[in-house]
Amino acid sequence: MEKNKHQNYINKFIEEIELRGLAETTHKAYVHSINKFFKYYKNDPKKLRLRDVKKYQRYLLKETNLAPNTINRHITAVRFFYIHVLNRCEMNKFVPRIKPPRQIPIVLTEEEVALMIESVNSLLWKAIISVLYSTGLRQGELRNLKKTDIDSKRMIIHIRNGKGNKDRQVNLTPITLKTLRAYWRLHRANDEVESDWLFLPKKNSHKGPHINKLSHTAVGYMVRKSAELAGITKKVHPHLLRHSFATHLLERNVNLRHVQFLLGHASVRTTIRYTHIADIKKIDIPSPLDEIFSEVKK
Repeated sequence: MEKNKHQNYINKFIEEIELRGLAETTHKAYVHSINKFFKYYKNDPKKLRLRDVKKYQRYLLKETNLAPNTINRHITAVRFFYIHVLNRCEMNKFVPRIKPPRQIPIVLTEEEVALMIESVNSLLWKAIISVLYSTGLRQGELRNLKKTDIDSKRMIIHIRNGKGNKDRQVNLTPITLKTLRAYWRLHRANDEVESDWLFLPKKNSHKGPHINKLSHTAVGYMVRKSAELAGITKKVHPHLLRHSFATHLLERNVNLRHVQFLLGHASVRTTIRYTHIADIKKIDIPSPLDEIFSEVKK
């Protein structure tokens, strides 16, 4: 009985997620998190109180090896469930977020990005790494690209339904366009498979009339393996290319607002964090001390 009741709750939970148009990755993460919560408390969630949710939060913090941001993601899903499915708004106000330690993320150097692209023979891999780095796309945005999103005349890429269901445009660089054309000629021009997706998995994975887009796991593997082949010891993942793109733009003195626009950040405060990563030696900002003494000498 409890299992059926939990499934009914999950169905309503999914309805609320879909009504708000949350991203596919958020959808999956939230469902995973609420199932984890239901597994911990097997009884009816209606009977649970604020103290029970906080107890679960303490359990995640003290008894698991999960990072603070991961714990916050699980609790955000639980809060979403109580607020939008059970109309328990107190969960939003009184369940705190765990403050993670402030750490400066590691990014790739420009030379390391070049090595990743040069170290692989596959044009599909080269195209994916080139697009991720040259545009700063999120992994989901890359996987959702369709061939009609590439505008070679205006040299832009259209991002449809990005994070927050927002469309935007990013620059299409000449080198990236050249790589995409080479990939298309080799892998797609004479392809018997009809699909609007720009990037497809290997042909032997095509089954039936429905052609799936490239998977989250496949993109992660390509990026990670490319870094290994390039001899890079850093922990490389697709989002690291986005971090590196933003950081390198700031190191080249690109306006912060422009970087915000390219990344699709709703708030510039999200973009500001990259100023903490940028190599200060590459940012040509004169010291006030030098300015003072140059004025004195005049």
